[in-house]
Amino acid sequence: MFDTHNGRMPGEFLSLWRDYLVDIWQTLNSAKAEGLDFATVRDRFSFDNKFSYLTKSGLDADLLKQNQQNNLRFVWYKINDTQSAAQVLRQIMLDSKIKKAVEKFQAMKSVPEDKFYFDEAEFNQLGYQLMGQNKVKEAIEIFKMNVEMYPESWNVYDSLGEGYMNDGQKELAIQGVRIT
Repeated sequence: MFDTHNGRMPGEFLSLWRDYLVDIWQTLNSAKAEGLDFATVRDRFSFDNKFSYLTKSGLDADLLKQNQQNNLRFVWYKINDTQSAAQVLRQIMLDSKIKKAVEKFQAMKSVPEDKFYFDEAEFNQLGYQLMGQNKVKEAIEIFKMNVEMYPESWNVYDSLGEGYMNDGQKELAIQGVRIT
């Protein structure tokens, strides 16, 4: 186990992390060259199948597994120039109305994972940007999308509740949020 006292990472941890980043980049580039889709990549190169050597870091294995999924997704999307769904919806809302963005969201959910990626943090950020622009109803719609995509995340419900509060819908915020 690495000792991270004084908020500094020891050189062994940094070397292990560097090796992991090189490994994940090379592994996913090879997978792309093989023509694999993301679902296959996610299964074949899971933490347990490929990257369990990170447990040498001494960090919590569950946290490492969760981060591994995020890292896999992020690197895969970068390698494949996959579009951010939140960015696509942001542009639609600049050019059009929230109704068009909701329609596009529904359509994007049915395409392969390699075409768009849905990131909880990006959707949350978009929702808060809209609230900052006094587009609270639009923000609520974005927060609803996030709840639909990440129903296990407490944060998406918190954000939707905040949207309802800012819209004066205190009962919805107090009773608990709903996406209908």
